Amino acid sequence: MAINLILSIAITAGLYFLYSRLVNRPLLGGERQTLAGDGKEGKRTAYFERLEMLLYQAHAPLSVAEFLGISLVIGLIIGAGIYFAMGAGLVAILLVPVGGLVYYLWLQARRETSALLYENAQVQVAYVLAGAFRSEGLNLDKAIQQVLINGPEIAREDWQTIRAALASQPMDYAAINQVLNYRNSPGLSKIIEAIRVNREQIKHLPAALIKLRAVINRETATARENASGLRSGKRRLLYMTAFPVVAVVMLTLFNQGLRDFYSSFIGQILLIIVFGFILVIYNWASSRAASASRVRPYIVTFPEGRTGKAFDFAETIAAMEEESPGLGNVMLEDLPEPDPEAQPDTSMPGPPTLDVSLDDFEVGD
Repeated sequence: MAINLILSIAITAGLYFLYSRLVNRPLLGGERQTLAGDGKEGKRTAYFERLEMLLYQAHAPLSVAEFLGISLVIGLIIGAGIYFAMGAGLVAILLVPVGGLVYYLWLQARRETSALLYENAQVQVAYVLAGAFRSEGLNLDKAIQQVLINGPEIAREDWQTIRAALASQPMDYAAINQVLNYRNSPGLSKIIEAIRVNREQIKHLPAALIKLRAVINRETATARENASGLRSGKRRLLYMTAFPVVAVVMLTLFNQGLRDFYSSFIGQILLIIVFGFILVIYNWASSRAASASRVRPYIVTFPEGRTGKAFDFAETIAAMEEESPGLGNVMLEDLPEPDPEAQPDTSMPGPPTLDVSLDDFEVGD
């Protein structure tokens, strides 16, 4: 009776380890390119706040309550399907929360795509800022105004907030922190860092932005390459873990003897063990794979506190000078026109108004 369960475990484990060797291992080892420092993420204490941020970043126009409602419906459908196919009431009930996990994982995938689009937009932001200094003079407020007019639409709302925060007296650090923490964008963090470092000597900022544009473009290309390399691997992982479940359900659906066994208490316990094993494997492997492509910078508290290693602007520029002698002599007139085909998707709305306090974050040394 339990032969298909044993086979399911063996097939799932075997395929997973094959996946690990072919896809996950190279990208999680020395060959993976790191995009940012090795700092830990700031720990947010509010679960529903994290969920609300996920919904927005994934372009899902839903409230937290609507997300929970949809998750419940998905879970009920999954549970009803298992009960109809196998007669396993206990398993069906325990699988209802899986609906939330399925929807959550889908939103996470959408968030990763959105993060790459946002990073691509930061290349254009650096270009527009540098070009504005050339046309408008050394005026930071006017340069940011050009971002609001000519910059990528995906970033305009954020820069409207940043512009107001920089112009306020005293400077509204909390508003800048809200954008940085909410976006968690390496490119945006680097641009803000460049403004912070060069604000007192703004004449150095245009040249710094030109160099920084190359840094962001290189890191965005790395993130895009990592994500592309893992996309097919994640899809195969889904197929690998779904196959044993589908196989068991189909065999039970057309075999009354198996249905009678799996509807018994012992059979349901075995199903719970196997399904739980598969879910743990998928969730763990998916998270490990996602970490290789995720755009994840240090968490910064503007202007001083940071979690982990901060972006060292001077060190990065010095390294670029060493790699490409003469880069420091680049003039604004030498800045190439942006590639029209590289323009980011402009359909993303700006950040909603959130009641976020810096006290909700634990910031390390």
